Amino acid sequence: MRRRLIPGVPFVGWHQARRLEFPDSDITNSSRPAAILMIHKYWADEPERSAPPEGIPPDPEGWRTDGGEARSVDDLKGPIDERLPILVSPGLTPIGHPVAFVGIAVFQDQRFGPHSGVLDTIVPYHMLFPPPPYLPPGGWLRESVFMADRVVIGYDDDREVLVLHDPKFGPAWEITYADFDKMWEPIGRRYGVVYPPDAAARLASRPPAEPYRPRTTEERAAEHFVFGYAHACAGQVTAARQHFRQGLALPGLDAGYRHLFLVELALLSAVGGDHPQAISMLEQALDLVPDHHRPWEGLAQLYRGHGRPIAALRSAWKAKRLARRGTAPFNFLPWP
Repeated sequence: MRRRLIPGVPFVGWHQARRLEFPDSDITNSSRPAAILMIHKYWADEPERSAPPEGIPPDPEGWRTDGGEARSVDDLKGPIDERLPILVSPGLTPIGHPVAFVGIAVFQDQRFGPHSGVLDTIVPYHMLFPPPPYLPPGGWLRESVFMADRVVIGYDDDREVLVLHDPKFGPAWEITYADFDKMWEPIGRRYGVVYPPDAAARLASRPPAEPYRPRTTEERAAEHFVFGYAHACAGQVTAARQHFRQGLALPGLDAGYRHLFLVELALLSAVGGDHPQAISMLEQALDLVPDHHRPWEGLAQLYRGHGRPIAALRSAWKAKRLARRGTAPFNFLPWP
């Protein structure tokens, strides 16, 4: 069994990439420029100068490009052994991928599990990639603002995990071979390796790199929220609740993530029939972030169903005042 980890691949977070200027930045998820920039910074002679504030570096001339469609995760191990980081664009989670902007109406007649809509709907891959002529392969995934570009930096055959820099989930994020393939296979297992012609000489002259930093609380919370949300959309309530509770228990969690976890847990409680618990969680969520419409909408429905008409009216008025134009109604309970 083998294990390898490429040292010294700079990590670029999603929030850092959002501050850069790049084509179609208003509709492109920042994971794309973040992943590209990690590879540029890895090969730059002066990494601190490879990310100018005005934009990402242009494609270098004369560099070599390998890749294409892999047969399995094993095809990624060769470049990693040579210390060549790999760009991949799999789906967001092993369970499914969000659909945004176009195409969501196609799935309106499908039954999904309880979810708030904050990440739209995470749709299973068998729905995203039906046989032609119903939908071009990869069509919805390429249209989605939720692109999930990552950089593969290592593998461990003993534990059967890949190691990736994920712009949202953090540096040296680990995922099993099986779960990675579930979100990689639907798009054809595509990958890319870009490196300069003098790569071997550059790597030979480098000093030892520092270990990768531990992932932050926010990065760990992002993973738990996204994976819990995906399970909820798939109707896997037990797994969803487990992720949300683990995220909520993270030490030092900020108010924004606490709010998100509480709203999703309240929704699961409400659908499961525990309305007092749902009300309590929504009230806690509003103590943290009082100016978001979704908890107010949920409370309006719950209060109405439990003989509190005045509180329901006040909550509904507050939700309507806070809701943004074009925001879909938040159906918190299984009845209208």
